Amino acid sequence: MWTGDLTREGNRIEFEASWADGNANVFFEVPEHVPTSATGEALLSASLLPAMAFGDGRLELDRAVDERILRTAETIQDVMLSWDLSLRPESARYHRVDIRSDGSASAARPDRGRGTACFFSGGVDSFYSVIKNRSRIDALLFVHGFDITLDNASLYENVSGRLRDAAEMLDLPLIEIRTNLRVLEDTSGASWTDYHGAALSTVAHLLAPDFERVLIPSSWGYAHMKPWGSHPFLDPLWSSSDLEIVHDGAEVNRLGKMRFIADAEVAQRHLRVCYKNPENTYNCGVCDKCIRTGLAAVIADVGDRFTTLPSPSPTDIARLRITDGSEVTWKDYHDDLTRTGDRPDIRRAIGVALVRQRVGDSAPGQFTHRQVSRARWAVGHPREAARRVRAWVG
Repeated sequence: MWTGDLTREGNRIEFEASWADGNANVFFEVPEHVPTSATGEALLSASLLPAMAFGDGRLELDRAVDERILRTAETIQDVMLSWDLSLRPESARYHRVDIRSDGSASAARPDRGRGTACFFSGGVDSFYSVIKNRSRIDALLFVHGFDITLDNASLYENVSGRLRDAAEMLDLPLIEIRTNLRVLEDTSGASWTDYHGAALSTVAHLLAPDFERVLIPSSWGYAHMKPWGSHPFLDPLWSSSDLEIVHDGAEVNRLGKMRFIADAEVAQRHLRVCYKNPENTYNCGVCDKCIRTGLAAVIADVGDRFTTLPSPSPTDIARLRITDGSEVTWKDYHDDLTRTGDRPDIRRAIGVALVRQRVGDSAPGQFTHRQVSRARWAVGHPREAARRVRAWVG
């Protein structure tokens, strides 16, 4: 894979990427008053994972790259390849590449002071990081093209307007960036689950003239870390000698974050968690993530404070299809209610949903390998299986 040099004209920054059987023009649109840096570090962050997915063994960057990130890029490859081997032992998605750049350099900091920015989507994770670090944050960053597609202008305007209001309440500027960077994910086969941390780091490097530190809010707590594109292992490795990238907020789980932000009016009025957004709604209130987050507020005894998110009923919870990715969060909820003895109706509903998830409620012939393994174990250990079901359901 080869990437051309970054260029800026007006509010638009571009570079060309090409590979064996295709090419793409990647762009970023940044407000004209915001200074940017056309650096090799941004090119490397944007293209390393796609190059590893293309699998041609090389990544050529048409610009000098900071010495520090050139070194840590090798460790990033080590981490991604080890995760890939663990998750896909029979069909690797990524392959090591030889990184070649137009020289190396140690970036010099500008004479003027630079600040700290934090990525902000309006979710629990970003509200937690912003409120916790408010005294040292100078700006919020929101990227159109990552979790909202570029062609969905209606949803973007809805979300953007709410986030601008939130930023005003926080007395912070909101810098909005628009990009088609995910074209490299789509064409290379790199997974967004793996790539999103590198994508956020790309934006951070572009904005380095104004910021010496950028916070990426954590998705998971330390207790439940797993292979994930934004991770306390990986995020700092995308730093350069001129920019520190910080993975923030992993010291608490989802319940802890909800309790922390519960008294903040800005979070109460503007919390955003939905990823399905039917008819471009801010939060639909019925998808698994809306229900999961609404339940966290109920368990934290602050369910009536968040105006954008309805509180789910025990029936809503029991009927929910829990995905493997969120199972640990539901277990946290169940364990918290078991310890406190609060809301036995909700604890039982969570238990029902977890039992359904463990046994599997797929149609015949559509069971996952994990569900089949669990069912075989239950057949072989009926007493222990029954004990566990009773424990979950209460």
